[in-house]
Amino acid sequence: MLALKLGLSLNSSNYPSSSAWSPTSEASLEAWYQKDVGVTEDGGDITAWADSSSNSNNITTTEGKRPAYSGGRLTFTGANDDFLSISSDINLTGEFTIAYRANPTGLGALLGNTGTSSTEIDFLKYQNTIKITLKIDNASNNFELDSGVWANDNIVVTRNSSNLIAVHVNGTQLTDTSTRAGTVKINVIGNRTNGLNDFTGTAEEFQFYSSTSEALTTNVIARLASL
Repeated sequence: MLALKLGLSLNSSNYPSSSAWSPTSEASLEAWYQKDVGVTEDGGDITAWADSSSNSNNITTTEGKRPAYSGGRLTFTGANDDFLSISSDINLTGEFTIAYRANPTGLGALLGNTGTSSTEIDFLKYQNTIKITLKIDNASNNFELDSGVWANDNIVVTRNSSNLIAVHVNGTQLTDTSTRAGTVKINVIGNRTNGLNDFTGTAEEFQFYSSTSEALTTNVIARLASL
């Protein structure tokens, strides 16, 4: 339990080396929006982002609502309703691993879907400077930082076969966990369709898997730390 609370050790011999690992090594990889790879931009704004997995879940954008892009980093302006559209739904019905890097400078939803009501469409939302909320099948769970405030953080969210959800921040698992079954559907990054609580801040790289394991979590953490 102590090792779990302190986070996964990247140097532990219990886990494989990430030196030769890539997200494409995982059969459960659903989508990978790789930092500074497959990006099309125009006038300093992102216009498209190719999926680096084999699933062709490519990202498209809407003119006038495109995040700014520079040096592999996207900047979302909530007041502009900036967002990215994923061409096909990412449906996670059981185990999952979701990873990304982000630096929120305001509150708002970073991951969600184009549901028909505001109660359905926010999966991962920054509620304040220390808390995120995950909403699955219209039921929410909160996860608070053990110390400090959100910054330019590497985030890994996992759900195991017992539906236990955990959040790792910069390689350390938060004390807060919860148990929640249900389907996670993601087809939007950075936007809530009713124009409220849009994400404001920067983001780099997003990875989505339909499985979880200690080895996968370790490798994903190492990948994000290397960006």
